[in-house]
Amino acid sequence: MAAKGLLVVLFGAAVVRGGCMQSTIEPASEANLTVRDKKLLAAAPYEKATIPEPYRRHLVEYHRKEMPGTIVIDSDARYLYYVLPEGKPS
Repeated sequence: MAAKGLLVVLFGAAVVRGGCMQSTIEPASEANLTVRDKKLLAAAPYEKATIPEPYRRHLVEYHRKEMPGTIVIDSDARYLYYVLPEGKPS
């Protein structure tokens, strides 16, 4: 039993530490893109998608205590907020 508890603690510590690690990923080189890939990326089908007005990006007043850089998800209303400095989410 003690060994199982130790494994759980070690696994939890690894998960917590893993979330703190920051690394940068090099941008992908376009050298590997074929002519077909470049053509498909230039005419992406999602560019023609229409987003209903309520779900487009808006700057709104926000009166809660989240720090700038916080992402807030309102799953009931299907909104996602990114908190900017001065309490203005977008």
